[in-house]
Amino acid sequence: MKIRTTPLRYAVVGPFAAIVLTAASVSACRSSLPPDPINTATSDSTVNVCTLVPSSQVAEVAGATVVQATPEQLDSFPDPDSFLCTYDLSNGLDIQINVEVTSSPDAFAANGTGLLSGGATPVTAVPGVGDKAVASANGMAVLTGKDNILILNVPGESPGHFAGDIKLATILISALG
Repeated sequence: MKIRTTPLRYAVVGPFAAIVLTAASVSACRSSLPPDPINTATSDSTVNVCTLVPSSQVAEVAGATVVQATPEQLDSFPDPDSFLCTYDLSNGLDIQINVEVTSSPDAFAANGTGLLSGGATPVTAVPGVGDKAVASANGMAVLTGKDNILILNVPGESPGHFAGDIKLATILISALG
């Protein structure tokens, strides 16, 4: 049975209101990376997170083959534009990477609060990733000078073990420039 989680804006999870959506920079973000052969769609007017974080890198972190990488634009005026890639894995799970075009500390704080949903352990500060980063067993939220990034469902996420999240965040931050 495949369980798919989807980032929600201003979602109510139990008694907590949370934004579980991330950051992305659109303005100057056209990737110089070659197209991802597993990528299912691209658009000339959007940021394709699936291209910025190649399936091969996600597969290496996940320890499973990426069978499909699906990009999606999740913008809703007046909210900032945001872009998602869902990497479906051969083990039936998926990894989601979302970028939201805003450097809002409020959006970052809401993303961090969203990581507490489902009874996850408290968020932990992760130094050296972006301007500020926090992680829990649910994922990682990163604030950069121009973007918010949210990474969800990386295998091995547990308190103090965020190497996969850090690697994917670093790849995306570098690609966004």
